[in-house]
Amino acid sequence: PEPATLLAAARSYWLLATAVWIGGFMRKGVDGFMLGSGYLITYLMPSILSGGLPLVIWFVGKPATSTNGFSPLTLLGVAMGTDDWINAIALLLFIACARDLQKRYDLRLL
Repeated sequence: PEPATLLAAARSYWLLATAVWIGGFMRKGVDGFMLGSGYLITYLMPSILSGGLPLVIWFVGKPATSTNGFSPLTLLGVAMGTDDWINAIALLLFIACARDLQKRYDLRLL
């Protein structure tokens, strides 16, 4: 491939890879809260389920990269960045729906 093609693919991968820290930062705080509150099963479930998601995205999306315009490097960035985001969103949704947890710790939604 030409250097310009590689640079374009590397730029999208870099943007996706750096966006992972946002989900990871949210996840660490929510993980600590869930462990401290004693909801161990709820803490572990999204981690177990999202552990295989990057593999599914990679192996399902890899054959389609030639037809949909994504480079394999972009697909790799998407696959590697989903884990923290899925975990953080799932745990935040659980906190938003768990009324007993909200009452016990006096939590309010924005």
